[in-house]
Amino acid sequence: MRVTIAGFLTDYKGRVLLQQPEPGRLSPVAASLESGVLPADTLAGAFRTATGLVIWPVRLVGVYFIARRGGELVLTYRCTLRGGELQPPPEQPPAAFFDTTPRPHGLSAAHARQLDDALGHIGGPAIVARLGGGLWPGLRRPKKSQAAGALDWAVTTRLIVGGGHGQVAWTRGEAAEPWRLPSAAVRPGEAPWATAERLRRTLQLDGNGHRPVPRLITQATDRPALTFVFAAELYEPPFPQDLGDRLGFAAPDRVDARFEAADRALAAELLTAPDMTLVRLEV
Repeated sequence: MRVTIAGFLTDYKGRVLLQQPEPGRLSPVAASLESGVLPADTLAGAFRTATGLVIWPVRLVGVYFIARRGGELVLTYRCTLRGGELQPPPEQPPAAFFDTTPRPHGLSAAHARQLDDALGHIGGPAIVARLGGGLWPGLRRPKKSQAAGALDWAVTTRLIVGGGHGQVAWTRGEAAEPWRLPSAAVRPGEAPWATAERLRRTLQLDGNGHRPVPRLITQATDRPALTFVFAAELYEPPFPQDLGDRLGFAAPDRVDARFEAADRALAAELLTAPDMTLVRLEV
């Protein structure tokens, strides 16, 4: 699966920075995700190279899935200006700040949706959505994106299902195996949140609770691999909590060695972490 990062930078007037790859066309600054490099760092480098501006991606605001060529994920950030001057090098597309009301003409439908979500995001987990079409209809993708876009990312989804009183769902394949958080590889053409819903159906918990929201994205340091951790709360926690040999509920801080240690730490962390989507590197 391909993974792209895009950034929306606004100035003190509320205008948004956009590139003009072709006359009549506008797009945000974007680049393909690099293996072993955090999305925020990749995006900051792309802004510096393309525009001369020093920015900081302050918050992940959107995760989008495009079902083409095996699937493409787009992570969008709201950015803040740190310094520099807007001077795109000759080999880069022109760039300028545009008023957002009305919406700038020349954006694709996908980019317009991303811009609206970025400007309207007021905190909390990132918005997730499936987009139709492409990001650059009729356009060549950015050179950096083309060079790095050959990476085929392996994507996994993990699910933390809250069952009330600090308890979460645990699963195992056989009685002798350790208890783990539900997880599954994302299938070709499937969005990570669709995988989370598939996991809930497998656990027969899909009709009892809120839709999963992204709480953490981890990126491997040594290979192109992403893990999306989603959280969901049940409307009516199951009773009794012990549901059998392959599904059960327990608080991660009150379990024993039969439960995977890394999963215990992950569940305990996200139960108390701020209600937003975190992104980090992991070995």
